[in-house]
Amino acid sequence: EVITFIINLSAMLRLYVLLLICFSGVALLASAIDPASCTPQDPAPANFSGFDPRVWAGRCVRLYVSLSAQRPDARVCGTETYRSDSDLVSAAIHAGLFSGYSFAASTVVEFGQALTAYKGSRRYGVASSDCGDYAGSLSFRFPAHQFPSPPSGSNEIAFYYGMLATLGVVGNTDGVVIGGASSGRSGDGLGVYAASSDVGAAAVHAGLLAPGESQPLRIWFLPRRRSFYGGFGRGRGSGMTSRSSTQPDWSMSFPEAARTIWGEAPTSLELFGGADGVVLRFRLACCSSRQLPGVRGSGVYHVGSNFAASARHAGLVQPNTERILVVEFLGKTDSFAAGFRNGVMSERFGPGYAYRFLDSELA
Repeated sequence: EVITFIINLSAMLRLYVLLLICFSGVALLASAIDPASCTPQDPAPANFSGFDPRVWAGRCVRLYVSLSAQRPDARVCGTETYRSDSDLVSAAIHAGLFSGYSFAASTVVEFGQALTAYKGSRRYGVASSDCGDYAGSLSFRFPAHQFPSPPSGSNEIAFYYGMLATLGVVGNTDGVVIGGASSGRSGDGLGVYAASSDVGAAAVHAGLLAPGESQPLRIWFLPRRRSFYGGFGRGRGSGMTSRSSTQPDWSMSFPEAARTIWGEAPTSLELFGGADGVVLRFRLACCSSRQLPGVRGSGVYHVGSNFAASARHAGLVQPNTERILVVEFLGKTDSFAAGFRNGVMSERFGPGYAYRFLDSELA
């Protein structure tokens, strides 16, 4: 009898668990939001601080969110549940709405009551803050519908993907078909370009396309930069130039540009700081035999170092010679060591962007 009782009890417990799971599923289905029941909101506002929670709590809106509306200095409060005065686009990024290769998405925002506190975190490249109570809250409740990228070869493809680079979402694209522009400026940059530059013109400037030519190229999208170094391009018969700029912008490069040899190496590589992983070749006509100042680091150099002096310190060039130097740009380094090498003394330096020499070739 004891055994029979245990068997019956076990069967009853299994039935109870099964019923609990079923009822939980029904409850979840019942609480799911039907997007058609949500109020359309077009255009999407910067935030929902003007929505009275006494009216909107428990209601929802459906809207279309585009990365082009993101403000780099925007504030977000919370994680998963956000204060309603949070920047809408940044909160959507933080919530994972743009976790694919898209630049725009449709979604549903559900409004809730105020919370006493909102816990911040860092997700998808956006840092949200710890914040106190506010009149209302919101959550993203419906899976995003991903939209395709802009047309190949347009400025927008770099603009939107360049913004996504700040989220750690996009690195290299695979075989985007780009048409080479026939004339004019490529925009801002040399080897590393502002994302608002014309992509086709930048590809011609980098020597990867002839004017009017179209072919698949990879684009390497990089984080936002404060400045760009410009110069005469290597395009085949294009006569194209780019300009230096101190206007902040997202940035891009071409992996294939590692084959391009840039003439007139700059005095320093400071305007390339932050181009992590990019490899470029520079032609350097080196210098007199006297001691050159301004080398920071040893083996790994600060981007503000005198370029010719760093090359001499690394033993890659001699006075009154010309070489092609292959440079890889690195991320931020905590410190740079001092050292005496090849007749050049380098100095210790604090944190900053770095580069190293990979090789040198006869010019």
